[in-house]
Amino acid sequence: MSDMAISPARHRITTDEYHRMADAGIFAPDVRLELIDGDLIESRVTMKPPHAAVVQFLTRTLTVGLGDRAVVRCRLPVTLGDLWEPEPDFAIVRAPGTLYCARHPAAGDVLAIIEVADASRDFDVGRKVPIYARSGIPETWIVDLIDSCIRIFRDPQGATYADATAAPMTAPVSLQSFADVTLRIRDVQAE
Repeated sequence: MSDMAISPARHRITTDEYHRMADAGIFAPDVRLELIDGDLIESRVTMKPPHAAVVQFLTRTLTVGLGDRAVVRCRLPVTLGDLWEPEPDFAIVRAPGTLYCARHPAAGDVLAIIEVADASRDFDVGRKVPIYARSGIPETWIVDLIDSCIRIFRDPQGATYADATAAPMTAPVSLQSFADVTLRIRDVQAE
């Protein structure tokens, strides 16, 4: 018997393997999974009313404001390489939506990502924002319900964004690609 220790090796799942597993029915239909750096991550967080209210507000405001100029995808996959297929709260992608009948949007299709974060904030900021930057996503927002601010990341440089700012929820903010669409997240409270 050998005294050599064997260390287990991590096996990363590729997007192709992930899709084949889904096609084979390996995952329960009600399980929400994301492929993050080759790992299958299950969202176990229950969406609380404030989070749901912001998602509802952004869905309506972005869809109406952007019209046919872009497609608003809510909690749907974007393929960002061989090991990455997150499902952000929002992906603002190039129109027309028929582009995505045969495939999910790729990094080059994505104009902006918006994540609404409460319990998932540390994961969104620590794991997802670097993915989005590395993928060249021009703009990423984290609507931070814990600190009541919108963290805006622009100008991807490697695994970070050169421009990172925070705006209070009361401030009007606009997507870089669509400066005419102004959002004020606090407006959700008035509904």
